[in-house]
Amino acid sequence: MRRRATLVLLAAAAGLGALLTVAPWLALTAPVGAPALVVEGWIPDERLPDVLRLAQARGVRQVFVTGGERPLGRYLYAGDTLVIDGAPMSGPWRIQLAGLPGVHWQLLGDTLRLQAGTTDGALRAVDLQVGSGVRQLRLTGSAAVAPGDTTALLFVQTLSRAGEGLAATGDAVRVHGAGGARTACALTWAGERAQRMVALGLPESQVLAVPGLPDARGRTVSAAQAMAAQARWLGLGAYDVVSLGVHARRTRNAHRRANGDAVLVGVIALPDPQVPSRTWWLRPHAWPAVAKELAGLLRDAAAGTFGS
Repeated sequence: MRRRATLVLLAAAAGLGALLTVAPWLALTAPVGAPALVVEGWIPDERLPDVLRLAQARGVRQVFVTGGERPLGRYLYAGDTLVIDGAPMSGPWRIQLAGLPGVHWQLLGDTLRLQAGTTDGALRAVDLQVGSGVRQLRLTGSAAVAPGDTTALLFVQTLSRAGEGLAATGDAVRVHGAGGARTACALTWAGERAQRMVALGLPESQVLAVPGLPDARGRTVSAAQAMAAQARWLGLGAYDVVSLGVHARRTRNAHRRANGDAVLVGVIALPDPQVPSRTWWLRPHAWPAVAKELAGLLRDAAAGTFGS
């Protein structure tokens, strides 16, 4: 009986120890002090100022931002024109858009109207076939707008050609404003977050977007492969990756595996208030996040995807 009680106590102590240490183990911070910083593009907007402060405090010379394709997610206001440039542009296209009830929209292929409609407030998919010779698409919306009204008329959620997003097709997307301003639309999380870092105060010359291609093994592998290729191209000898909370260990493993022995890789885990390292087990919503990372490490180890 005493032996059984001892075993129960040992098992309980081991379980408690695992609860207390697993999240800090996953939320690894082990930088190598490199002058280059790599930021995972899925990090939430509210944590980007932390990344800026980190880059400034460390005096890094280059900030790379990784990330795959993202929905266009663009609002169009009175006088705006969404412009898509590419050659050739022929083939099947799909546009998902919504707008205020009664907004009239039209899509032009160069100067020829290809399709038009009126929005009803719901998100709709519009399929069309673009003929050969078209080099530019232009989407506009119009409605009676009171002077000074800054309400968006249209929302363009996605654009795709032949089933592929525009990040894969290489088409350029911009918004031409009524006042003549031209704003490039980021088609990847890498591009969008790079723009955000510049807006927060990093010099544009110091920030470089490194978009990743879709990968069946997930966005972490895709980002690591893209960054490894960039490191080889630039001759980088080392870099530190900024991740969020318990994802940090998998991130470092992915980048180490992608780079092999050619590049020294460190990692910095930003604190995640949703999964606090020391008290995560007290929060029900943190359990799936920790379980996902542990399962991912086991899966990667079994498949040989990542280094140890």
